[in-house]
Amino acid sequence: MNMDDVIQEPGQLERLVKRSIAEENHYALPGIVKSFDKATQTASIQPALRRRKGNTNIQLPVLLDVPVYFMGGADGGITFPVSEGDECLVVFADACIDAWFQNGGIANAISVRQHDYSDGFAFVGFRSKPHALAEFPDEPAFWGVKKSDMGG
Repeated sequence: MNMDDVIQEPGQLERLVKRSIAEENHYALPGIVKSFDKATQTASIQPALRRRKGNTNIQLPVLLDVPVYFMGGADGGITFPVSEGDECLVVFADACIDAWFQNGGIANAISVRQHDYSDGFAFVGFRSKPHALAEFPDEPAFWGVKKSDMGG
């Protein structure tokens, strides 16, 4: 088969190239926590969407060592339990995060990969409709926290 057999109309080559690039770039997808490591604040996450390749749905592998987001700064923040089965959103970095993740600070990307499954960050707390909170409060609230845990 030659290119003339594949390319039949104007713009078709550009569409094929764009589709090929899009299949290799990953931006964000929902996931389900398989395990959480409190010491490193990282999780193993099963992507909750299968990847479509032609007429086939492919289950993506579990994402390992994914940093989990906890809101905070140097002098304070909010933590919460992360459990197996929690839903999340995983976003994928523009560049390889390995050197930054291991050493902190400003780092050189040690790979040319972009938007790769290896470079995700997890935001736990997104919920699918079946797992929506049963009673969503009208006022700001902390739930799953005992008053005694808050010094009261």
